[in-house]
Amino acid sequence: MFRLKKGDIYFVLSVYQKNMPFFIPDLRTAKRYLNAISFSMPIIKNEVNYCDFLFLEFFDMGVSI
Repeated sequence: MFRLKKGDIYFVLSVYQKNMPFFIPDLRTAKRYLNAISFSMPIIKNEVNYCDFLFLEFFDMGVSI
């Protein structure tokens, strides 16, 4: 389990609510994103900024922001 700082939570939520419906058009894409995060998170735990990681994971999936 990872924890975001309070300010990071508001930032992630605001970006996701405004932009993510355009970048996650269907359930398959959402599932791919969540699987990628659940696989990578234990590996990078305590190594990176989690907000940056969540957004950079989109680039790894090939979704353009």
